[in-house]
Amino acid sequence: MEIDLGLRELWRRKWLVIGGALVAAAVAAGAASLAAPRVSTSTLVRVGRVMGDELDDAFAVAQTVNSPGFQAAARQRAGGVSGTVTAEALTGGQGRLEHPTLVRITATSTAAEPAIALGNASVAELVARHAERFDASVAGFRAYEKVLASTGEPAAGAADPSARKELYELRAKLEAPVYTAPTAATDPFPPAVAQPKNAALAAGVAFAVSLAILVLLVLALAQVRAPRAERS
Repeated sequence: MEIDLGLRELWRRKWLVIGGALVAAAVAAGAASLAAPRVSTSTLVRVGRVMGDELDDAFAVAQTVNSPGFQAAARQRAGGVSGTVTAEALTGGQGRLEHPTLVRITATSTAAEPAIALGNASVAELVARHAERFDASVAGFRAYEKVLASTGEPAAGAADPSARKELYELRAKLEAPVYTAPTAATDPFPPAVAQPKNAALAAGVAFAVSLAILVLLVLALAQVRAPRAERS
């Protein structure tokens, strides 16, 4: 009986439900159309590494960039411009599905210049946070390099062949960017591109959500009226 009553109530109020959903869709589409334009630009950042080991996990780096604290620091570094920054670890590429080293950073603002400024500030903030970790990691290997050099390249006397070989291998890895390099952007931020306003998408989502809510409200109203109908 409650199901029948609910369907009858829904059918009786169908135009109210549909009309309400259409109004919500129209409001959402209008708001999306009148919203301030948004432009975005993005670049790739390669997580720094020392002797082949990354300074931080790329997923953790993306999570840090997406955090409110990092966003505030980046905006302050950019001179207080408005906008948002998003980051995602890139899992594409052979051997990088589970261990990515690249992070895509996207800066979005109301104009091209603030977007690029915010993007550059975000990279600078990330590089600054990783710099201390990079220097600390390299320092230990540089100290070991001096130890090896004392016997592998002594100022006087014969050199130890094994120490010299290990010294050359260590230096090669410390100087090769594929093994040792600080965190840095792979390319400058390109010109910002305007984002579509997606008024149709906003209207569709608003229509679907409003329709579902109104249908549930009508059915709930019918459930409240069901006991009254039984008593009558």
